[in-house]
Amino acid sequence: LAFPLCIGTSMVLGTILTYVIKPSGDAKLLGLGVLVAFCAVCLAAAMHRRKERDAAQGGLAQTSLVVGPEEPSMARKLLVCIVGGVLMSCWNPLVTLAEEEPGLTPYGEFFFYCSAALVSSTVLVPLILKWPLEGGCGKPIQETLAQYSKVPAAAHAFSILGG
Repeated sequence: LAFPLCIGTSMVLGTILTYVIKPSGDAKLLGLGVLVAFCAVCLAAAMHRRKERDAAQGGLAQTSLVVGPEEPSMARKLLVCIVGGVLMSCWNPLVTLAEEEPGLTPYGEFFFYCSAALVSSTVLVPLILKWPLEGGCGKPIQETLAQYSKVPAAAHAFSILGG
């Protein structure tokens, strides 16, 4: 559910916002494509709901469908997906604005993109460690950093090379 809802929301909203900022192409064809994407997101959500209902009626115990005391509610999961989709939808319109004259070069866009990833990670990673999105008990950041320091240097090098 997370992927179609988050990516679908960002694609639909990002396309609309980008077209409002800089209209180009055939609006009818673009609107039709956005409508098809929106229908796909709705269909994926409906299938997920039906899958949950069928599993509950059939007595199937699947870990992804059973909400225990440590797992977040469906409302929380939906909220995280929708907020993530809305935030991701802002990327393409901002790139469109950055490319207008006088604007940023591709190198300038890349610099700001990487800088934003670095800054947001230093804020979000400790918060997500303390209060995990998937529920459960959080981990102290000191414990995580201690585990991080035990990883071999080659693994760190490969992760840097991989981006």
